[in-house]
Amino acid sequence: MLFGNFSEIIENDIQDLIDNKISEQKTLEYKRQLPDKNKEDEKIKILQCITSFANTDGGVIVFGLSANKEDDSIEVHGIDTPTDSDFLYLQNIIKDRIAPRMNPPDFKDLLINGKKIYLMKIYSSYTKPHFVNSNFIFYGRNSSGKYALDITDIRNLFLQSKNIEEQFENFKIQRIMKLKSGNFPFKYNSNKIISLHIASISSLNNNIQLSMSEHKNDFQVFLPMKNGGYSRVINYDGCLNYWYEREGKMYSYVQIFRSGIIEATQFNFFNYENENIIYGKQVESELILAIKKYINGLDNINVGFPFFISISLLNIKGHKIVVNRNSNNFTHPDFLEIFDEDLLLPTIFVENNNELEEKMKFCFDVFWNSNGYTGSPNGMNIN
Repeated sequence: MLFGNFSEIIENDIQDLIDNKISEQKTLEYKRQLPDKNKEDEKIKILQCITSFANTDGGVIVFGLSANKEDDSIEVHGIDTPTDSDFLYLQNIIKDRIAPRMNPPDFKDLLINGKKIYLMKIYSSYTKPHFVNSNFIFYGRNSSGKYALDITDIRNLFLQSKNIEEQFENFKIQRIMKLKSGNFPFKYNSNKIISLHIASISSLNNNIQLSMSEHKNDFQVFLPMKNGGYSRVINYDGCLNYWYEREGKMYSYVQIFRSGIIEATQFNFFNYENENIIYGKQVESELILAIKKYINGLDNINVGFPFFISISLLNIKGHKIVVNRNSNNFTHPDFLEIFDEDLLLPTIFVENNNELEEKMKFCFDVFWNSNGYTGSPNGMNIN
């Protein structure tokens, strides 16, 4: 992707495309205008273009610009119709005409030289391959633009979407086993561990290899959870941002893998007066804050949605969950403590920022269920 965080794209970014004569490519396409609502062939063509992005690595379509193949110049045409109705029209045809249903794209409008243009960001899809109803041709993308997929390509996409979650789960379990074994070049300050894993589909497909020298400044935003200052080291896996306590033991770290996968781990998260108490609302708020921060940081280095997210709490058998530090309420007498050694909360699949908190809510419900609660206190009654 040419762009970083889509929500932060400004007029200057588009002007750079024009000034530098950036041509269409695997993750970028220009469209002179929107498809005519009365012309079926134009609607099919734009939907084919959209599915080609979703079936590959995602990308951005810019409406209101065109590329001149003779001199490589980029011309600004502009869009004259009402923005809200245009976006609604595009959303509706994507929802109604593409199968299986795909993650809705993001939209924004900008003014370039006094003319309005639209940007549409399509995400690589977990439910690929997609096709246009009534057309039934599958498309992918390469550096030359969209192309029709053959039978082998289509079969590989089906297998890819089927196995991608399994790849994430295998990676997560391997890392958890390593954490529990203590097989790291540093000592932990506690064996009570919270570990967070975030991986995009592009990362799991081995489509991303981050350069440590190119992105060294970008990695500064990946702060360890409950950060109190941190140090950094480049290691075999990528970049490690970490926080040591005075005794020289690891308190918290974030490993940024070269593939763009994030592993954020906090040791001794529950070290209060009673070390067997987990203050549940604090756990939720810290994790939500960290997840949003890491996803935003990944987007800035072109590792975007959709993401698999998983939270694991390790070596916590015998702990009790209470709402917060001012709460003394416990659960039903039959559930005075957590029975399991480890809690591997359900992996969630998040396709955009708007659904993050809703899906995390389900994950946290399971966390509270483990100690006899009916669900998270954030929006639910606790029994």
